[in-house]
Amino acid sequence: MVLSDFYANQGYANVNVSPLIQKDEAANQVNITFTIDQGELVYFNRIIITGNTKTRDKVIRRELAVKEQGRYSMSGIQRSYRNLGVKDYFQNIDINPVRTDIPDQRDLEVKVTEKATGNFSFGGGFSTADGPFGQVSLEERNLFGRGQNLKMLVRISDETALYDLGFTEPWIFDKPISAGINIYKFEKEYEYYDRNSIGLTLRSSYRQLWDYTTIGIEYNVEDFEVETVQSAYTNVTEGDFFTSSIKPYISYDSRNHYFLPTKGVFSKFSVQYAGEFLGGDIDYTKYIAESGFWLPLFWKFTGGFHVEGGYLDDRTKGDIDLDWERFYLGGINSVRGFDKYDISTQDKGDPILRGGEKYLQFNLELIFPIQEDMGVAGVLFYDRGDVYRISEDIDLADQFSTVGFELRWNSPMGPIRLAYGIVVEGKDVQDTGDGQFDFSIGAFF
Repeated sequence: MVLSDFYANQGYANVNVSPLIQKDEAANQVNITFTIDQGELVYFNRIIITGNTKTRDKVIRRELAVKEQGRYSMSGIQRSYRNLGVKDYFQNIDINPVRTDIPDQRDLEVKVTEKATGNFSFGGGFSTADGPFGQVSLEERNLFGRGQNLKMLVRISDETALYDLGFTEPWIFDKPISAGINIYKFEKEYEYYDRNSIGLTLRSSYRQLWDYTTIGIEYNVEDFEVETVQSAYTNVTEGDFFTSSIKPYISYDSRNHYFLPTKGVFSKFSVQYAGEFLGGDIDYTKYIAESGFWLPLFWKFTGGFHVEGGYLDDRTKGDIDLDWERFYLGGINSVRGFDKYDISTQDKGDPILRGGEKYLQFNLELIFPIQEDMGVAGVLFYDRGDVYRISEDIDLADQFSTVGFELRWNSPMGPIRLAYGIVVEGKDVQDTGDGQFDFSIGAFF
């Protein structure tokens, strides 16, 4: 099979590999001789796409890893499955080479069954930082069948209000270059001050630099106001401020599914620079790196490991304290079992709440199907992490940690997560054995 696949990926679709086995019973050995008849090179003739009533042919064609008149490639067909699958436009995808009247040519039939790409989602939860919260979003991931993305998001709680409108064009001038824009308003009541902002983010990225690799850049301008500061509990300063930042990044994503992966790797590194020469009042550089991998273990169990860390170099002059740019851990996307701002650098007995200038977190997961045909999976997890001041050393043996169970369902309504984490090490924030419940839920139209 390996030899056949090797030649099939070089364009020899008619390769014939014949093993000849000779036994040497006296020496308890078996000699195997492979006879390989590679045949003629085979090329793709036509690519025939059917089943798409909304999605335009070129949106499908540009995701295929094989081309008309190009060499036959089995790996290219498998990569095409993956590329179309991660777009999440289709319920079923079937790609098959078909013989033609010409021996060295194959047609490629691409049959798809479309699914709803409009998404109305809502979610909620509870934390001691925000109290009860609700989130509603309206998204179309394949606008007018062009593959464009339009999303409106509203998230409201007792302490926060976020209104965000975003649009993304994934292919500019039929090139794998995307561009997007987000306009947002964000109001946040922190523990000891309020921050209200209006901002604009411009985004662009280039795929296919290398296999599974994307490079991109984001530019953000934001006007914000800090008010109602309780100076006895925070170092943040009241006033009106303006920030202008640029963030280049590079990512690698070979996962076979974004929500329930069974194999693949995801890595990303970004550097966000906000400097006065860009026209803002804030001057800092923030570095964030993360990496995760998933691999099949036994039966249908999948092992997943994720590590993430960041560093903030704050060079802002004067009395401006960048508490909102510092790092906190806790919540369903970091260390489950803690609230969003539980893990900070606040000293015991110190009233000043302060995030860290650096952080490190680990997530270890064992994923297994519960109802595979319905996209239901269970996750046993172990989370670990902490945040640190500049002057502190990272001590891997002394961190916050939790264990727990999460239920994930890739439902017709959208991804659903239901998690409960139990504290293993709380370090005076929570007692051992305490737990917290988080969930999110969505609905398609």
